[in-house]
Amino acid sequence: RNVGNSCFANSVLQCLLHIEPFANYFLKSRHSEPASGAKGKRSSRGEWCPLSHTEQLVQSYYQHDKKVFSPRSFLLHIEDIGKHFCFGDQEDAHDFLVELLDSIQEALVVDAIGSKAAAKRLKREDPRSQETTLIWQIFGGHTRGEVNCDCGYVSKTFQGFLTLELQIPHGIRSLEGALEAFTQGEELSGDNQYKCDSCKQWRDAEQRTVVDIAPNVLMIALKRFSYFGFGKITTHVAFPETLDLAPYMAEDATDQDETEYSLYAVIVHISPFSSAGHYISFVRRGSQWFKCDDSSITAVSEKTVMSQNVYVVCLFYSLYLPIRSEK
Repeated sequence: RNVGNSCFANSVLQCLLHIEPFANYFLKSRHSEPASGAKGKRSSRGEWCPLSHTEQLVQSYYQHDKKVFSPRSFLLHIEDIGKHFCFGDQEDAHDFLVELLDSIQEALVVDAIGSKAAAKRLKREDPRSQETTLIWQIFGGHTRGEVNCDCGYVSKTFQGFLTLELQIPHGIRSLEGALEAFTQGEELSGDNQYKCDSCKQWRDAEQRTVVDIAPNVLMIALKRFSYFGFGKITTHVAFPETLDLAPYMAEDATDQDETEYSLYAVIVHISPFSSAGHYISFVRRGSQWFKCDDSSITAVSEKTVMSQNVYVVCLFYSLYLPIRSEK
């Protein structure tokens, strides 16, 4: 149910609620009962806790016996999810997704350590500590930035991601094309030569970015914001029902056994403008696709889904099977 410009959140939640490992974790009632001691301490009454409130949301959704489910009690805390959010305002779906997952991830670290101060200190001293959480195990991956110097030295840097964000260069009409552009090498020469860390000289080099570790659930965000105005890039980008990530991974990537993903959800933004409009999502249950438009849920064909002009939070590809539920 739309509880006041909440379509951006509704579309995201419809997708998250149908990710098997995500939903199953919160269906196990790990965070409802207060635990003794600092390490297991939950939120006080009235205090926002990403873990307990997400658990309540997931369980309420799957136990709900009415036709329409309202996320109002969850979204009343949207300012706790992101300080720049305001209940009743239209927000960006991708922004909401990132902030929600970040808040859950940080809460999981606090829950494991037992102190917010210690968790913040650990994040500052060891950013990769966040990669131990359930959220990271589901959605987390790594890209590798490589600079190949003419002297033979290869510099490598690694960057974690929960959503893989892709530009839509001019002329790109497919997701595979956007991925190819993302991983395409760039020559560094002339005035743009590379100062090599090994030979200590300015040399010609090639730099590129590839996927180093593939996530279990791959979320791809298309950057549709226009750099030349207030509109969005409306180019139709075709996307496949099955995506093999192998061509876009490093040749010596440590995780190359399972790189084929099945599409199970997309989010669409209906508007020529990036700052307004309406969000809907499409979610697959088994072989059947459903269009989720706030309180309206209708069965649609795969052809309808594949014809959508997906927006920022565009594609959810998963190595997991959907939850076996009639909800």
